[in-house]
Amino acid sequence: MSISSTYFLNGPSLGSSTAIFLDDQLTILASDGFYSDGVISREQVGGILLPQQICPSCGVDCDGETNIDTVPERISFINSTLNTNVGVVAVKIIKDAYNNQSGIQVEYDGIIYNKIVSPLYGVLQAPSNLPTFIGTIDEACNLVAGSPYTLERYNWYSGAWVDLLSTQNVSIAYSQDKTTILPPGECYIIVPKPPTGGNAMTITCIDPCVSSSVTIVAACPRALFPYSSNIMAQDESFLACVQDDTEITYWFFNTTGDNTELLLFDCVFSDQYGQSPLPDGWYKGFAPTQSSVVFLVENGVIVAFEECAVGDCFEYTAECVAPNESASITYIGCGGGPEVTIIVSLGTPQTFCAIYGTINNEPDSLITINGFCPSL
Repeated sequence: MSISSTYFLNGPSLGSSTAIFLDDQLTILASDGFYSDGVISREQVGGILLPQQICPSCGVDCDGETNIDTVPERISFINSTLNTNVGVVAVKIIKDAYNNQSGIQVEYDGIIYNKIVSPLYGVLQAPSNLPTFIGTIDEACNLVAGSPYTLERYNWYSGAWVDLLSTQNVSIAYSQDKTTILPPGECYIIVPKPPTGGNAMTITCIDPCVSSSVTIVAACPRALFPYSSNIMAQDESFLACVQDDTEITYWFFNTTGDNTELLLFDCVFSDQYGQSPLPDGWYKGFAPTQSSVVFLVENGVIVAFEECAVGDCFEYTAECVAPNESASITYIGCGGGPEVTIIVSLGTPQTFCAIYGTINNEPDSLITINGFCPSL
């Protein structure tokens, strides 16, 4: 028989903690045994919490198709039992109506994921280990000023919400408020599931206001799609354009497309399980359909595209502008990379040939185009 009592954790939740204690100073370990917060269960052995388990009476199998609508003024838990597939779990968050804010986070293998990727706004993310609240700015809710909220706790089971017969106090900080002018649309939280990953995932939705609600689709693990690009992130778009012999396989998740090409706000990774988002910088596009395109990555998401030069060669004249005595000019020659850097002086112009659109002007320098260079 279970016994209800007060315990203290050394983490923000039972799933992300490593031990349970009897005092708020975290000096007296709780006895070995099973502990539950009504959503997951974990066994403590020798003062160490073992991997989390979803209670058989609480969890539901993932399917990737069922829309689950949350209810205002509640905390809603969706315990998803994953299958044995590997790749990523793309939890869909549908917030395409003008309504009050909802907070979302996903907990998997003791890690809290809160990076929401919107097809309209890109990354919306609260600080680490905190739910990210999304919705529309002009909906009156007083989200932060109205906290803390005392909300009833519910669990999704067998196609319906089940009352856990308990409440939870929720405080919301300004840093968690990622509301937008328009509804953010069909968003995603991408969770990596490598071969060594567990099969229990908890999606938490916080709907503090009278019209807060969100639709969740608890997806099953699926494979990412591969593409080839340059090995290292480049600081400038034109440097990515000239990468020809340094291709490597990367992996991506389409937030809006059909996986035939890279699109704005797609998530990109250096591994097939989504554990390592690409470093910030410019990369070459999806061959062959986007071979003449480069894209900019920020926070693991594509935020911009640019067309590469088609290879037309022009003659440039560079000269430093007073009062500076010299300036540095970087460009790609007509024969392709690597880039070339020259120093031009005040009153002493230099002429060179470069691919159109590749010139990186330094401040206080002047560049003029004199015409086409001779054929190479």
